[in-house]
Formats: sequence, C-alpha cells, structure tokens
Amino acid sequence: MSTISIIIPAFNRAGIIPFTLDSILNQSFKNFQCIVVDDHSNDETAAIIKRYSQNDKRIIYTINMRSKGAQGARNTGLLMADGDFVIFFDSDNLMHEDFLLKTSKVLDSDLELDICTSYSNIVNEYHKKIGNLIC
Repeated sequence: MSTISIIIPAFNRAGIIPFTLDSILNQSFKNFQCIVVDDHSNDETAAIIKRYSQNDKRIIYTINMRSKGAQGARNTGLLMADGDFVIFFDSDNLMHEDFLLKTSKVLDSDLELDICTSYSNIVNEYHKKIGNLIC
C-alpha cells in the first residue's frame, strides 16, 4: 500500500482550514501525511493547524522561511514530502471521504503512471452542485 503526501498551501485561512483538514482526516484511506505550509498568515491559521498537528501526527505544520505565495508553499511542502505519491490540495477545498482510496488504487494499479488527473464537483456554499471540473 502506498503512502500519499498531501500538500496544502495556506494564507489567512482560519475561517475555512478546519473544514479542509476535517475532510482529510475523515478519509477512508489512512496512509497519508498532510503537510500544511503557512505563507505567513496574520490571522489564527497557524494556531489552528498546530492544534490539528498536535492531535494527529499525520498533519504537519510548517511555515515558509519568507512569504513565497501558493506556488512557493507547494515547493516547500514538496521538499518535506515522504509519500510515494503527492497530491497538491488547496486550503479552501473539501476532500471526498473516498478520494485518497480511489486515487491510491489508480496509482498503485499502473507502475508506469506519472501523473493522475482528477475530476471534481464544484459546489456552492449551500452544497449544491453547480458544475464539474476535469483536469
């Protein structure tokens, strides 16, 4: 079974990061690490992520040495990743409970696979589906 590293850049996400982290912790697939890279937030983002990391060692908090933006935070997380596979995830997204399980099955089934695209439902704040995204 593979290990998956989830990398999340975060900046001033105190209001939403708990929902994102809860959706990751509720995964049916448990063999993951989640690296949240704070890009020098000036709200309670750091404190919230640190509380999660104290309660579950799969959540790893780090801060960029200097503010680099989302792409720099992803690169920082990538340098820390220990997983067989890496998933970049945004701090304002929610992960379906079987996303990692289904993704790991696809990745483990084809050793020649270098990249995996994803399909997402786009929902509004009322959890109503308003579109799809294929990338």
